Amino acid sequence: MPSLLVTGTKLRELRDIRIAVEGLAAARAAERIAPEAIAKLRAISTELYAARERGDVATDIARQSEFQFGIYNASEMPSLVRIIESLWLRTGPYLKLLFPAYIQSLKTRRGDWRSRLCAALKAHDAVAARREIEADVGEALEYLATLADAAGPIRPESSGVNVAPIKRPIGPPAPRTGTGVRARSPVISRGRIDHS
Repeated sequence: MPSLLVTGTKLRELRDIRIAVEGLAAARAAERIAPEAIAKLRAISTELYAARERGDVATDIARQSEFQFGIYNASEMPSLVRIIESLWLRTGPYLKLLFPAYIQSLKTRRGDWRSRLCAALKAHDAVAARREIEADVGEALEYLATLADAAGPIRPESSGVNVAPIKRPIGPPAPRTGTGVRARSPVISRGRIDHS
């Protein structure tokens, strides 16, 4: 299992890799996603924003993962999704460090980018879908890298935010046949992905 201490340099390396692979997944999803999957993404986005308004960090993080993997699974590229999952294992533990400062700034800086992304998916606009995911991943990981630059190597506990364990699987729930989303979603636990 990789060390939980991470530097700004390592986060930027992971950022660049994640931008490439998650951008590709979003572009492919735009070409292949079913309308039912887009409707599910919109519902997840609504739940995410409601959790954010309540200050429910654990639910917010769970819905972020569910939303992103709903898109990546719709790419119908299971090998690519496994690569993305492995990268999320490296960066996912640091998501709580985005709260509250970075998350509060998103609405002002990027507006409702998830709605724009859903619109791009509906229009089968691979370029716009890629752009929205790349901006999300790039900006969030650059923020974390900047924290590490200022404080030295960081660890997930550095934020002081107490996040309860997520008990439901990260990723979309089991889809109906033909939605372009795989039937099982991984659970990230103790530095490994459990597909059971």
